[in-house]
Amino acid sequence: MGHDAILVAEERHRLAGSTALSILLGGIPLNQDRLIDRNEAAQMLALQPQTLARWAMDGRHLKVVKLGRTARYRLSDVLRLVEHGTRQDAG
Repeated sequence: MGHDAILVAEERHRLAGSTALSILLGGIPLNQDRLIDRNEAAQMLALQPQTLARWAMDGRHLKVVKLGRTARYRLSDVLRLVEHGTRQDAG
């Protein structure tokens, strides 16, 4: 398992509880259609923003919403990636 995959797996375990997710979102209402920037997505996934940039170039894992030259991610897609990994790791 690569370094990025290990970090994602560790973060998935940390986010498994709803309390951790609530703290992570800083009390912001959970609007899953909200667009978040690369730094927010990277923080939620315990990755470097550069990793998400590489994923975007390779078309892997997360769909990128481009607003001009800025990359955004749907919160629902990031949460789905966290949930998918949590379920895989639990088995």
